[in-house]
Amino acid sequence: MRFEVTSAGRVSWKIIWVPLVALYLLSDLYAFLSNRVWFTDAGIYFLGVLERGHFEAVDLMRTYGEFFLQFPLVLALRLGLTDLTLLSHFYGAPFFLQFPLSLLICLKAAGRENARFLFFPLLSLFAGSMNGNLLIWVPHTMVCFFWALLFSILFREKWSLGSVALFVGMAVVSLRTYESMLYLGLILAIAAVWRTRKEHSRYSIRLAWLSIASFFFAGSLITSISLIHYPMPENMANFKYSILHFLGNPFKGTFNHSAFLSILTLLFLPLCLIRKESFDKPFKILSIFFAALIAVGFLHAALFPRWFHPSFHYSARSFYSLLPLFLSPVLLIIRGGYLSISKKSWERAFLVLTVLACGQIFWQFYLTTQWNRYLNAFREELAAHRGLIAYENSKLPETLNQRHILNMQWGWTYPLMSLLVVPKGRVVSILENKKPLFWEPFDPALPENLPKLERYGISYESFLEALPKKQKADEGVLPRQPL
Repeated sequence: MRFEVTSAGRVSWKIIWVPLVALYLLSDLYAFLSNRVWFTDAGIYFLGVLERGHFEAVDLMRTYGEFFLQFPLVLALRLGLTDLTLLSHFYGAPFFLQFPLSLLICLKAAGRENARFLFFPLLSLFAGSMNGNLLIWVPHTMVCFFWALLFSILFREKWSLGSVALFVGMAVVSLRTYESMLYLGLILAIAAVWRTRKEHSRYSIRLAWLSIASFFFAGSLITSISLIHYPMPENMANFKYSILHFLGNPFKGTFNHSAFLSILTLLFLPLCLIRKESFDKPFKILSIFFAALIAVGFLHAALFPRWFHPSFHYSARSFYSLLPLFLSPVLLIIRGGYLSISKKSWERAFLVLTVLACGQIFWQFYLTTQWNRYLNAFREELAAHRGLIAYENSKLPETLNQRHILNMQWGWTYPLMSLLVVPKGRVVSILENKKPLFWEPFDPALPENLPKLERYGISYESFLEALPKKQKADEGVLPRQPL
């Protein structure tokens, strides 16, 4: 993988992947600057931290992961920052940096001689995580920690004080990041046992690796016990449901194009292992057909946005959380020397991954552009009214349909977005959620339930003036819920 053209005339993969990774980072930066972190749950936690001034965590099993993602925001608040734009960027930074930082740790651990093994975390990213990248939260964080920890265990030979501290920090935080620690912890423990057997140095080194294996095994055991007594059974039910439904239903007009094309890529990859020279020409033909299919698939998704639904990126967590469970054993088998992969097979595999990566990066640019158009349409809707806007009186759905804009709403997010998108913090109108509703973080019809954000320049004065003097809540309206 040298940065040059080989004597055989083939371009090195580094020449292709360096600009491709740069393009991916650009798509990440575009999403970061567009405040895509406001989407659904992350937006609620953002307001919760702002209002209370400290860490916000609801699920005990995800506490450390939430703290990790919220740490820059809480630090900024402790330093006295009150500018919402800056605070939003402090909050969004770890969400979008965790993917490239995880890959960087993997690269540093593997070194140039084992750089080809980056295929596995890259495949996990482009065929898994990016299918849920609109909703970045702790499941992504757990996957990022997992690959960084696994590569450190399998490949890192020289350990500095900084690398040890980083490894210990990631290991501890991963214990309470997401429920996938149940099986990912076991894989990390198995990898540490393999490293123990591989080491022929001092007894203390082998004992250290054995201790690490015990740590991850204990983490998996603790997670399994916690799941038995899990206080939120609806989360488990949703996860199980998502496993079978994250692709959508084409017969009902919904289809998760990116996830389907990712599965197609995973099914196509085993063909890369065929070593017969007579298969070279058929593979080239199949690769052209595959690339055309990927291109047509993503273009169809962009040209017909009505097929898309934001819930796909929520449901996809079951897919990208489980994908490392199937990819990492293959990595362990190859690393252990039980399976030999030829140079030609690696080249074919990277070719297939390159095609998918190009499609996914294009799709991310498209989603962020759609997000910005959605925010503009939302601002226009708020500017056209004063006071509380009943969902039935809103023209936002009609506007989105006429302009072919993806509907980025999540059922309970209208009041939330009404506060986040206001210019200069002056709240003039708030769009209500569609009723009936199973849950909402706050009811904008009740002034006392509005988030206390005055210190950040958020003013409800104009909004409250437009409300009837005696604003009454319907009997079915829920009280203020904890964020």
